[in-house]
Amino acid sequence: VLTVAFAPDGQSIFTGSGEHTVTRWDLQGNPIQALEAPTRPLAFSPDGQFMLTAGQENNAVLWDLQGNRLQEF
Repeated sequence: VLTVAFAPDGQSIFTGSGEHTVTRWDLQGNPIQALEAPTRPLAFSPDGQFMLTAGQENNAVLWDLQGNRLQEF
């Protein structure tokens, strides 16, 4: 695990790993969802509906919290 971020609603945690995976966990430690993504959850939108990830590929990806890749920068 390279990074950890709480979801804005405080109900889940996101971790980023060196295997290009971002995993969403519930607060009991159970995985909810995994995204093949750049390695680090970077930021959440103020309304908590979107997450931005970034990695060593010099890119950032915008996601909704259902795991849909919306835009790459």
